[in-house]
Amino acid sequence: MPIRRYPLRTNYVYHVFNRGVAKQTVFHDDLDYLHFIEAIDYYRPRDQKIPLSIYRRNQTPGVKNQGFVETNVEILAFCLMPNHFHLMLRQTSENGISHFLANVTNSYTRSYNTRYSRIGPLFQGPFKAVWVETDEQLIHLSRYIHLNPVVAGLAQKPEAYHWSSYNAYLSKSNEFRTICDPLLILALFTKQDKYQLFINNHLDYARSLETLKHAILD
Repeated sequence: MPIRRYPLRTNYVYHVFNRGVAKQTVFHDDLDYLHFIEAIDYYRPRDQKIPLSIYRRNQTPGVKNQGFVETNVEILAFCLMPNHFHLMLRQTSENGISHFLANVTNSYTRSYNTRYSRIGPLFQGPFKAVWVETDEQLIHLSRYIHLNPVVAGLAQKPEAYHWSSYNAYLSKSNEFRTICDPLLILALFTKQDKYQLFINNHLDYARSLETLKHAILD
């Protein structure tokens, strides 16, 4: 992976995203989504030395959940779309985001290429990372991420889309609570239902868009 011109800074929050080569689909079915989520869960610990593929084969006891204190990243929000992904990450170790994304995308690409009998890169070059500078940016970015499926016409409401962290924010599903920590963003609202209102107040606008105006993936 090429060295980034400006290294990402530890304890800062970034919006990290990438898409398939030539905008191709990278998630075809539930198993693909689950493989990617398994990879982001597996590679959060800083010193995860056994590749996920070997762990899957051998189910090495005690490897996946060793009670690591030190991690590469904290995942604040995420959404996986058919041809791209969005992650809101706080870097918790030096070069943590770069190490994390390299491990995740390389692992997923190997799994994908094996499953679909293909070769070569799956994602379009180095990932993009945008520094989230203020609390206002933080909450608006989380809304942008969680409304992606609505904007794309994949769901009428964000809670109806399974492959994002939104339901973890609403405590409707604990499935991703071990992966995603919504507390930093929810703490900016007086009550949890205020966050849902913040999202719902933007639903009609989101539905009216064929694509987001700023089209950050272009």
